[in-house]
Amino acid sequence: MKEGYDVSLIERWPSLTPFVNGGLAAFLQGLTIYVPFAAVYYSPLLSHVRRSPKFLGFNVLAESCPDGIVIRTLSASLKLGLFETLRNKAIASNDGMALTLYQEAACGLIAGVAEAYFSFPFVSACLPQLPELWRNAGPYVKTRMGTNVGMLASYNPSLRYLRDSCGLSETRAQLGASAVSAFFGAACSVPVQNVLAHAESGSSLDCAIKILKSRGPLAFFSGFSRQFALVGPPIMILWFAYENVRKL
Repeated sequence: MKEGYDVSLIERWPSLTPFVNGGLAAFLQGLTIYVPFAAVYYSPLLSHVRRSPKFLGFNVLAESCPDGIVIRTLSASLKLGLFETLRNKAIASNDGMALTLYQEAACGLIAGVAEAYFSFPFVSACLPQLPELWRNAGPYVKTRMGTNVGMLASYNPSLRYLRDSCGLSETRAQLGASAVSAFFGAACSVPVQNVLAHAESGSSLDCAIKILKSRGPLAFFSGFSRQFALVGPPIMILWFAYENVRKL
């Protein structure tokens, strides 16, 4: 019985590897982001900042550091693991040929939606101070899904292009692809945020049409620089950690 269990686990390990790699990469990402922030924020030099009501959001973030690392680990394990599994199945159905952008986006959409719905209960439980707009799953899932689709669908095509067409080394290609992934992660999520911010009294579609007619298409990308600064570094760190974990 024990031997059968060991053989079964060994046989299933290749299918579990993407999920383990994704979780380990996210854990390293969380340590890189949260630990330095918490160390600086809780230093004696910033004691007056912690007591100020103006910095309540930073207090919430600092207190949620351990929970944030756990949430990132679990959610990224699902996101990257499912994305890699779907890509492998799609590549096999393509007879080993590279996926098209449409196929990459489809894999990213499925993995991104699954991760968004999975992570929402943990985020809402750990951060009860979230604004009222974010107390239901819809807005969170839509924004999170946009970020996930943008970052997942753009990474591998960018990596192939920079490595094969531009002749960059593997490390430089991965760095460039992670930057492109961060850009599209922000670009795909900020329009959703802008629509949801003005959709309290109507449907999202009606709000999007009003914004398009009154302010033009560029209005959907208002606040892009702030969104890129918010999601860009974590996405780049996650891809860098993921690629290095896969080499182990």
